[in-house]
Amino acid sequence: MAVGYAGFFAVWSNMKVYMSTFDMRISALCMLTSIILFAMWEVTKMIITSHKLHGMQEVINASPAEFNAKLAAQQHGAAILHVQVMKWWPIVLFLTIVTALVATSILIYSFIINLLV
Repeated sequence: MAVGYAGFFAVWSNMKVYMSTFDMRISALCMLTSIILFAMWEVTKMIITSHKLHGMQEVINASPAEFNAKLAAQQHGAAILHVQVMKWWPIVLFLTIVTALVATSILIYSFIINLLV
């Protein structure tokens, strides 16, 4: 992912002298939106994973008598959380891809127009 974003901005920085100010700004804004959405999704996953690991630590520290009950409760809570989070994944994925494709399309369009002129 990082290589794709870096590649876009490498091409964009070389092409921006041939692009209109509007096209240049809109393509950069769309790609930055894609990057921010992707980064926020990854940070959210990191927070959720940390929360799950903290809960698992409580299970590990439980007495043998409480271990099975705490493990079952932890697994149940993790499953519910996973279902709730995954409802958002298609939306985030769609918005991340669409904004990146719009940015790339503007860049390609500007490139082709400048080849023809």
